[in-house]
Amino acid sequence: MFTSYGVLSWLPDLTRWASAIAHFLKPGGIFSIVERHPFLRVVDPETHDSAGHSLDRRYFYRPEPVRAEYSGTYAVPEAGVRQTAYFWDHPLGDIVTAICRAGLRLEFVREHPKPAGATYHADYPDDLPYLFSLRATAPARSER
Repeated sequence: MFTSYGVLSWLPDLTRWASAIAHFLKPGGIFSIVERHPFLRVVDPETHDSAGHSLDRRYFYRPEPVRAEYSGTYAVPEAGVRQTAYFWDHPLGDIVTAICRAGLRLEFVREHPKPAGATYHADYPDDLPYLFSLRATAPARSER
């Protein structure tokens, strides 16, 4: 099972997310994630939406989502539509804790710099975490 870039910001409840992963993994099954590091919000925050509204993108979790208005769509930024989006910001500790509390065995958590050639967040420093990856496994049935 795999989760990739951008998924976590759409999820209000990491406990339910991690519980669903644990439920569907077979014993010995592997879960992996690669995602933008939450610290990215601190160093290179998205401060305004398309409508010019200020966005409060903090590092530490809060129960209410960030509300933003955007022109265009994810796939077609120049589309002539306006959309409202909601984001939940989750610190790395909350992500790891949700996986562990769901009963999965954490194999590793790694932090990575910005990949060579990345154009998103072009001015982001090379010596700070840009991505993280995590791998966890489902224990054998007798261990659950």
